[in-house]
Amino acid sequence: MTMPAQTTGSILVADDEPDIRAEIVEYLQRFGYAVTAVANGEEALAALEVSIYDVMIIDAKMPRLDGQAVIQRLNEDEKSLPTIVLTGHLAPETIERLKRQGVSAVLEKPASLREIREQIKNLLAAV
Repeated sequence: MTMPAQTTGSILVADDEPDIRAEIVEYLQRFGYAVTAVANGEEALAALEVSIYDVMIIDAKMPRLDGQAVIQRLNEDEKSLPTIVLTGHLAPETIERLKRQGVSAVLEKPASLREIREQIKNLLAAV
């Protein structure tokens, strides 16, 4: 059995669905990424205050403070972070607004783990 090629990068994963969050974390860790997982937007903002991440993966819709609000807050604070938004139900105009706000990619849930990893690789290569 061959091991996956090791990569580096610090990833923040924010999703209120524990199974999805755990699956993404486990998959990315197998490829050498340092992954921090949080369950909502408030925890994501708190994590961003204390650590620097190369990429954020965030669910668009979460209770209390959702991914869209986190992205808006980052923009208001003039903080730039390559971001992948996961969504199961966003209108096309909302997706366009997110891209205008600097979101790097919007992936439909359930997004394939391979697609998420490819997006991360592309974002890290562009830095």
